[in-house]
Amino acid sequence: MSATFGARGAWGLFGGVVLAACAPQDIVVAELPATDAGGADPCATNDDCPTGAFCAKAGCGAAAGRCERAPLFCDEVFVPSCGCDGVTYWNDCLRLQASVDRRGVGECIEQAASCGGREQRSCPTAGASCARVVQEPAPCRPIEAPGTCWKLPVTCPTQAPAMPPIFEACALPGVPAPEPCADACNAIRSERPFRASRACRR
Repeated sequence: MSATFGARGAWGLFGGVVLAACAPQDIVVAELPATDAGGADPCATNDDCPTGAFCAKAGCGAAAGRCERAPLFCDEVFVPSCGCDGVTYWNDCLRLQASVDRRGVGECIEQAASCGGREQRSCPTAGASCARVVQEPAPCRPIEAPGTCWKLPVTCPTQAPAMPPIFEACALPGVPAPEPCADACNAIRSERPFRASRACRR
């Protein structure tokens, strides 16, 4: 069946917040078969939990937790969550899907996992992107500078202006320039240097 909905969404990244109204749109609701919720059995590691569940703990370093079912699908809503692996997840559903415990709400700052750099470090979570995005007036980062790890949705949100293209691509010698302005998700996914720019807000 289909349904129509409307809502007001909030977007924010690196301290910026924009409020925007979402346009009504049709969605398809699929009915899935009932599944076991994961049992909520006590556990010490993910190996103690049934297939499709992980050992969810109250915080980083906790000795024990409860088995929790990992979600199969996640939406594109931007409510960042910092995982105990130092990766910033676009939303908490993606963190749960990766079977990672939560360090806190919001972007990872002091405990952020670094990536890239001269050593070309990889992120601890498969499929994570290496973000090289800075706020103005900070200068563009060189491509060899390390970034921070972000786990993004499968597809970036497309409903403008909820995700405004406020980040400007930094020039790289010998590398063709992409579109001059990008939203946060696409800027991060590109793994190239971007910076917030007043020019892109016009």
